[in-house]
Amino acid sequence: MVEHQGPARLPSVQVRPYFGAGIETEDQLDAALAGLRDECARLIGAGKKVMLS
Repeated sequence: MVEHQGPARLPSVQVRPYFGAGIETEDQLDAALAGLRDECARLIGAGKKVMLS
């Protein structure tokens, strides 16, 4: 059985803001991915299923 989760349970995390004007160094990549991971972890910790867009 597939359960409908609804929009409150499936928030969309926008990826673009974490990468700004682009990535030129590994440090920038690490920082962007860390920020994205932290946001996803926060939502997952709140019981959400995360959709990246």
